[in-house]
Amino acid sequence: MEAVQRERPTYSPTRAQELATSILASAKPQVRDEFVEFNQQIEAYLNEFHSLHKQLQEWKQVHDVLQDLQFTFGPCRGYIVALSQLASSGRATRKQCEKMLYEVEVEWRAFRRSLFKLQELAANVHVISGSRQPSEPGPDWARQPLNGANEVDKALFDSDVVALADKLSAFGNTVDQSLYIADKALLAVANRINDLPQPILPRTRLP
Repeated sequence: MEAVQRERPTYSPTRAQELATSILASAKPQVRDEFVEFNQQIEAYLNEFHSLHKQLQEWKQVHDVLQDLQFTFGPCRGYIVALSQLASSGRATRKQCEKMLYEVEVEWRAFRRSLFKLQELAANVHVISGSRQPSEPGPDWARQPLNGANEVDKALFDSDVVALADKLSAFGNTVDQSLYIADKALLAVANRINDLPQPILPRTRLP
């Protein structure tokens, strides 16, 4: 204990290893066995702590990208009601439809580039998505929005006003749902970190 108290202000991994080697070399067999078990428990705790913080970091990245998508999708989302009204009016001219489709496409193409961040992130996170082959589909929080974006592209290519309103609405809902999943995951990991055993601080000796 005195050695630990002396070394605590200048702790270093190298010095900690030296102390461990010294204890294992000089202690009685029972003490050595208990010391080895203690170090195994500490190592397991630190591994779990590191893993949880890595998960927290990656989920925070996912949350930030999805939140940015939700915000930048706003101008496109604003056209959903107008497209639905245009499709249901029965009096819309071809010129009106073409004008609306052009305006939506301009906003959508500007937004579409933002999805690259999501695609790139899905390819670079490892802890929360597990190991997978490059040919395997990505995690749901990335795959579903990307698939939804392809559906919007198709509706624009077909100049289908009715389908475009539906696909834009579905895409927005998918981004909202993916962000909700990321929020829940963040909270779950934070709770797991908080549930880890807390260190017991040594009591200060009174003079």
